[in-house]
Amino acid sequence: MIEVFVNVYFVKVLKGMTVLQDCEIAGVDIPRFCCHSCLSIARNCCICVIEVEKTPKPFASYAMPSLPGLFSLLLSSHSSRRY
Repeated sequence: MIEVFVNVYFVKVLKGMTVLQDCEIAGVDIPRFCCHSCLSIARNCCICVIEVEKTPKPFASYAMPSLPGLFSLLLSSHSSRRY
């Protein structure tokens, strides 16, 4: 188990999970279209783009692995809405 910080929540998650899964556990809803458990995953719509603290650009949350330690997802920021 690793501990991550999602907006204002500390969440313990399994190693190997994605940021999208971390947010689901924390109860934070990230809009998405192509990354759903009932669909074969195309992973090309980029609706789930988020900002991760101390990274140079926004990332698709399905592709960002959970990292041990503290990182912050700024889900409501202006720059993440541009993508």
